Amino acid sequence: MGRAQRPDRRRPRRFLGLGRRLRAARRSRPPRGLRGHPGRRDGGAPEVRGHAAGGDRGRGGDRPLARPGRGRGRRHAVRPSHLHRPARAPHAALEAGSGKQVLGVSSAAVWHEVECGGYTADLAVWEALADPVDGPVLELGCGTGRVGLHLARRGCEVWAVDADPSLLEALAARAAAERLAVHATCADIRALELDREFGLIVAPMQLLQMLGGGAGRRAALDRAAAHLAPAGRVAAGIVEPAAASLDGPAAALPDLRERDGWVYSSLPVAVGSTGGGVEIRRLRQSVSPDGSLSQEVHTDRLDPLDANALEAEAASAGLRPAGRLEVAPADGYLGSVVVILEGP
Repeated sequence: MGRAQRPDRRRPRRFLGLGRRLRAARRSRPPRGLRGHPGRRDGGAPEVRGHAAGGDRGRGGDRPLARPGRGRGRRHAVRPSHLHRPARAPHAALEAGSGKQVLGVSSAAVWHEVECGGYTADLAVWEALADPVDGPVLELGCGTGRVGLHLARRGCEVWAVDADPSLLEALAARAAAERLAVHATCADIRALELDREFGLIVAPMQLLQMLGGGAGRRAALDRAAAHLAPAGRVAAGIVEPAAASLDGPAAALPDLRERDGWVYSSLPVAVGSTGGGVEIRRLRQSVSPDGSLSQEVHTDRLDPLDANALEAEAASAGLRPAGRLEVAPADGYLGSVVVILEGP
């Protein structure tokens, strides 16, 4: 036992022939040539932390990047990201045209909600008119339900009429989700036949100025008068030409909505008079989930009309003036006047 041991028998480096997993621990070697902070076991992707030129990782080397197993499903390709944009889908999503569907909702309903859904300046007027009414309220040109749903939440029974079935579909879905008493009817208000009477009929958002002139407006007033209960009232919002301006810093702010990954923006860019009426131009922009931008200029034209002319036209339908209420301009929307008319 006193003999000197062979140098290679002093301390075994590993147990030979038993497999790699039973290899004895070896002393760690300090990493060299790293520019970033090393992680556990000094592994990881060099493209993340980076190496100095000619750097040495030691005997451990770089661990290979993990690869999906054979049993895993193949993932969809993704376009590489741009310097200033996120990675994109393998192909661009299709843009819905006028009247087409965007994820089950028509583009008309989407833009109506974008441009009208956030407007609240006139709601106090409709509340004050509807609260004393005992019985159902009729809204003409209801759209997606900005006013009708608001009154229904306050306990009113609302009948809502519009000529666009896609807008009514959106309204009905929202009313059902909130369990509100709203009855949606698709009809032309110039030929309305509901076989019932109402203590209040409202026509918000300059509806009477979008009926193609005086003949269409008088037809709508006749049908409204025919649906009035005794001592009932008709209230219509109009924009007078003198009020047609978008003054103030808020006029430069767009209306924005996000829906299912799409972002919609509508910016009022110009307002003016054409043939005595009012023309409002908006820049509509939509951004798809993959970052694609599309835009168009949309124009709304309002027939020339003031409160005195509306009251004179209503007289032919048996309606008499019963007051006016002002709605101030706000958030890029034109100011308006609500003309109140009483039945016989």
